[in-house]
Amino acid sequence: MISAWYFVAFYSLIWNTIKDFISMKIDDRFNFLAMGATLMLLKTNPIGFWQLLMILGFIIVINIVFKKFLGSGDLSALGWITLGLYSIDFTKLVIFYFCFSFLSLLKVLFMHGHKIKKAPAFYIILISFGLSIMM
Repeated sequence: MISAWYFVAFYSLIWNTIKDFISMKIDDRFNFLAMGATLMLLKTNPIGFWQLLMILGFIIVINIVFKKFLGSGDLSALGWITLGLYSIDFTKLVIFYFCFSFLSLLKVLFMHGHKIKKAPAFYIILISFGLSIMM
């Protein structure tokens, strides 16, 4: 089930990255597909109740903190990626957020002087996810 989740997640991120570059609009159906796959992953890889509450609280904090900088599709993707990677391996989740933070910082440094309200971040999410599952 883990490899199926990786496939669905990666496919959803690739599709949303392409849509993000073409039209700056996210097709949330692929985020819902990936969220459904994440819920099935939780069914096969259950986590404890308190761990689930902790990770859901973390997702809520991420949504509050990044709402100013990211679009709703990006936040939705961060939510199901966080839940899925946490249920597989906490180390992969830490690697994902390290890569995401580092690549976001690089993007901000290179975009210095360009004021963009909500820049497309799906390619950063895609690269970070790819790096986290390869390590």
